[in-house]
Amino acid sequence: MTRRRAKRLMAALVVAMLAVIAYTQAGSFLTHSAPEVLEVTQTGTGGIPNYVREEFGDGWASTEGCDTRNRVLARDLTQVRLAHGSDCVVVSGVLVDPYTGQRVEFERGTITSHEVQIDHVVSLAQAWYAGAYAWTYEQRVAFANDQVNLLAAAGSVNASKSDASLAEYVPKLSGQSLCDFVTTYAHVAETYALTLPLADREVAEQVQDGCA
Repeated sequence: MTRRRAKRLMAALVVAMLAVIAYTQAGSFLTHSAPEVLEVTQTGTGGIPNYVREEFGDGWASTEGCDTRNRVLARDLTQVRLAHGSDCVVVSGVLVDPYTGQRVEFERGTITSHEVQIDHVVSLAQAWYAGAYAWTYEQRVAFANDQVNLLAAAGSVNASKSDASLAEYVPKLSGQSLCDFVTTYAHVAETYALTLPLADREVAEQVQDGCA
């Protein structure tokens, strides 16, 4: 793991701990080990209500005066500049897209902010059909704001990935970067006891077989 990767994961722990408190109080998700999750197959979506984004909260949650989007921007961008008088709002920075390596100059604004978006590694829609439909609202909000599952990404790339599963969208990465992505995907599924589809399991196993 690179030093930058380690720094990003450590920074994520602050808000992740708050998320842990939220979903632990509502009912623990820690029911499977990572290997067990990778062996679970999709049971089907019959009878599951249709996914609705609002079931995961109305926008980004705020903790201690700072919302999740700005926390992730501050973590993932370089050359970060904050708004005058603020220790939270990111107004500019540089992103190296985690999926393509594309360099994006970020500038906060009505027209420009969308050029850098926040991606859920395991999408909210996939989480919904993999078990989140049965969670409490508080648990879903905690999941949607868990920084371990979030990456700042180029807006166009995030739009292309959309709600795709691991089998439907494997980023054009190689080496440790691909290993880190798949490890994060499997870790999130394990943490929240999500039932991975068989196709996802196969992709994860193929990638992990080549990881150190």
